[in-house]
Amino acid sequence: MVYDLKIIVCGYKQSIFDIEWCTPLPTKFEDNPEGVSKFIRKQLASVRFILIFLDVFGHTLDSLLSLIGDTTNIIGIYIGDNTIQNLDYNRPNIFRLPRRHITFSITSHAIRACQSASRDLFVPTNTGDAIVWEQKGNDLKRWLTTNNKVEPCDILLIPLYTANDNFLQYQSELIDICTGLCFDYEPRVCTLYDYMCPDECYPNMSNEEKNFINNDNENICLLLTKKLARIRIYVVGNDETNSYKWSLFLLNNELNIASQNPPRFDEQFIYAELEPVTPVIIETLHSYGGRLQEIEKPMLTTLDKIREDSAFFLYAIDRGRVNFEQREMVANIMLSQWTMNYHENSTDYSHEFHTTEQAQNGPVEQDDNLTNEMDRMIQSPAPVSSPN
Repeated sequence: MVYDLKIIVCGYKQSIFDIEWCTPLPTKFEDNPEGVSKFIRKQLASVRFILIFLDVFGHTLDSLLSLIGDTTNIIGIYIGDNTIQNLDYNRPNIFRLPRRHITFSITSHAIRACQSASRDLFVPTNTGDAIVWEQKGNDLKRWLTTNNKVEPCDILLIPLYTANDNFLQYQSELIDICTGLCFDYEPRVCTLYDYMCPDECYPNMSNEEKNFINNDNENICLLLTKKLARIRIYVVGNDETNSYKWSLFLLNNELNIASQNPPRFDEQFIYAELEPVTPVIIETLHSYGGRLQEIEKPMLTTLDKIREDSAFFLYAIDRGRVNFEQREMVANIMLSQWTMNYHENSTDYSHEFHTTEQAQNGPVEQDDNLTNEMDRMIQSPAPVSSPN
């Protein structure tokens, strides 16, 4: 049996309206958790759902899921409330929603679901359904290639062994400084978490999906240094256990040397601290090698120093705003091209099935009917159901 895929977004109306939605599948927006269950029950048994909860509506996660019911046609549930952390649950396929690109996350999950279904259905007696699922997955890949977008920011904050509460406090205080300096626009102060899709968000990722996300993250890091973030601040802390691999990747690929006295801010990166970083931590960072060896205490800019140099800081932000939209356009053209090249170089699942069977059983005769069917579907993609 061939299934349809649909997305249900559930959250307070304002939470839904705050996001510019761009989804690859039919999407239902619902502001009541009980309405989700009612909507699912009205659908055909052949429909599969990806659920996104932007708010928990005062419920615990368990009570929220109980409203949905133990249905088997839900292939993934994303929780987008940032107040929910370290959740314990027994239900499979529940993910914390990455802060960057809801569409990227759900599309990747849908692609994996199509690929899994294609594998399960690819048997000699049921090749047609397998081809349909594979084609749907390929359609979603092409959609992701042209719709995976990134936005520039005025200032990018990158954590270096900084506890999360310390890091978010730094962001909050820096936003207050920027708001007081800029009267004509609201500065965009982002963190690296807003751009990266960390591995821990996908505990059950396939190897292909891991490779795709790692490749995408590496490209985003390059775009951040080249186009998206002219001001990059590495916030150093005292938490040795909180290492983030993409922070180190970004740092070790920086081209410029951080200036010590005074910071220019514009088109370079600087090191900063909120809480005083201890000499012991400095020595520990040196032992890790790479760019961390260059960090010294006098290089750590404080928020007070930024306030003292506010004229230079505002000048740097204003310069970045001059070509803000142009940098965004160029970055997305580059990202689309990289993503397209990645998919063109990926092995199709039908090819995997063919070579696996051939390795086990020797050469097989070509199935002309199957080949013609695949050619027909490639030229005429499978239709996507229209939203209700």
